[in-house]
Amino acid sequence: MEGFSWFLLITGLGLWVGAVVFFSFVVAPSVFSALPREQAGDVVGKVFPRYYVFGYVAGAVALVGSIVLLKLDRLHGLPGGLTMALLGAMLALSLAAGAWVQPRASELRLALRQERATADLVAERKTGFDRLHALSVRLNVAVLALGVATLGLVAYQLVTRTPEPPPPPLG
Repeated sequence: MEGFSWFLLITGLGLWVGAVVFFSFVVAPSVFSALPREQAGDVVGKVFPRYYVFGYVAGAVALVGSIVLLKLDRLHGLPGGLTMALLGAMLALSLAAGAWVQPRASELRLALRQERATADLVAERKTGFDRLHALSVRLNVAVLALGVATLGLVAYQLVTRTPEPPPPPLG
């Protein structure tokens, strides 16, 4: 059970951090360099909901692994508590970005295209979108930084852990 729990924690966290890195440094820049800005925004807007759901699932998998390790007393002390706190913070920031910021930014992006909007309304919507986009970027960077820190903390815990004593011989 312990080995599988470490697997869940490391796999969930690794996939989550990897997805953030891949999307942020490969997908988004590639899409925006290959397509006109408006089309690139549409493509990225279609990817975002799945990106966030992937993060929620990977984060939940990592959290389940860490909870089991906590129950088995294999994740304990300051490093164990910090691991749980960092995973919780990552999930909270991702939920804020995916469930609140991204849908509002998407609405404003679509509203910017309305033909009947006045110049003042367009400027107001653009400002709102820019603020939400900047917030989204900051949340994404925070999730990435916390994820890298958590990976380091998990590695530290694996390297310094005391192995379980072997079971007594049968017979």
